[in-house]
Amino acid sequence: MNSLVNRGLKENLSLAGDWQFFQAALAVVQRESSYLWPEINATARSAISRPQPDFAGGENLQLGLSASYEVDLWGRIQSGIEAEEFRAQATFYDYQAAAMTLSAEISNTWFQLLTAREQLELANEQIEINENIMRLIRARFVGGAGTRGRHPAPAATAGKYP
Repeated sequence: MNSLVNRGLKENLSLAGDWQFFQAALAVVQRESSYLWPEINATARSAISRPQPDFAGGENLQLGLSASYEVDLWGRIQSGIEAEEFRAQATFYDYQAAAMTLSAEISNTWFQLLTAREQLELANEQIEINENIMRLIRARFVGGAGTRGRHPAPAATAGKYP
């Protein structure tokens, strides 16, 4: 049963999807955490212009650098991070619940299978017993040792029938 549960946990696509949702939630937490750091942008452009009749042409190079930072004075960024952490935690608990549910369903099905096998075995034994009883009853009647007429009539029918 353990190997079936392990296999089910590894190969269940729904559970794999739940794990991916959790991984995505962790990525959102990382993205929200990045807002605590300054944002730095660098740009570089290069262009070559062809000679024109009124312009000599040449190479043009532009470089740029910019930075921005939001001071988390009122805790908006930190609250956003905490909210995403809670969402990620809830997603992980959803994953765990799905894994436990899947394990329980596999275990329940396993025990149902064992029960069905036992019931089938019991039914086969009962069929064998019934066949043996029928052979014994046939053997008694063929041999003339049947029970017909050997038992006294019940009191309610005594004297009514010959």
